[in-house]
Amino acid sequence: IEEAEKEAAASPNDFSLARRLAKGYFFQFFGGGNNSAYTKALAAFERALALGPDDPETLVYLGSMIVFNAVRNEAHDARAQQASFDKGVALVQKAQQRAPRHGAVISIATATYVE
Repeated sequence: IEEAEKEAAASPNDFSLARRLAKGYFFQFFGGGNNSAYTKALAAFERALALGPDDPETLVYLGSMIVFNAVRNEAHDARAQQASFDKGVALVQKAQQRAPRHGAVISIATATYVE
């Protein structure tokens, strides 16, 4: 992740580097259970979307991460959890509408719905 951070910092307007960094944080959060990576991932995904608006892969990863965070960290607040579910699922569905046959969209959307 350190290398991705350096590359993204050196080229702040490079969409692919911004998305790569965001996905790195996503996997630290999702697979590694590193809750502190969530905030970093949110910022990095927002940056990627600013550079590549409506990119299906970015949308699906961001939406999925919001849903996973709701499951893991918002169970104590049903209203906040539902709002996060709604936001995350809407992003996943937007990604599916834009690229229904994209491999990452299919796999990440499926994992999100299973969660």
